[in-house]
Amino acid sequence: MAASYLRHVTTLAQSYSRTREAFGRPLHRLPLHRATLSRLESVTRAVTIQSVDMAMLVNNKSTGGLDNIVRVLSAVVKVHTALTAVRNVRDGLECFGGAGYMEDTGLPGIFRDTCVLPVWEGTSDVLSAET
Repeated sequence: MAASYLRHVTTLAQSYSRTREAFGRPLHRLPLHRATLSRLESVTRAVTIQSVDMAMLVNNKSTGGLDNIVRVLSAVVKVHTALTAVRNVRDGLECFGGAGYMEDTGLPGIFRDTCVLPVWEGTSDVLSAET
């Protein structure tokens, strides 16, 4: 879920930056905005790769006695991806300016859903106790 929320907001922000203008130029031409979009893209890709790699590791039945390590890694990845998604989806909303906080855009709903991810996965304390 975390990776999908990140991808969704990142794609919307990239698209919006090509059509919205500020200071006589499209947003994606402004260096600071471009840096934000690049960071969002990098984080989105990293979280996606991390999640897919973890899923493949969990599904691998021949871990060779590493079951406890896989269980611990799974908890760490859950916490990391959820918290990373919250921080970066919030940053993605800022790419829209005030429009990012208007209910009719659907963006605040994505942010609220993302904020719940760390709770749904189990609080950091609970996941830490699992190890």
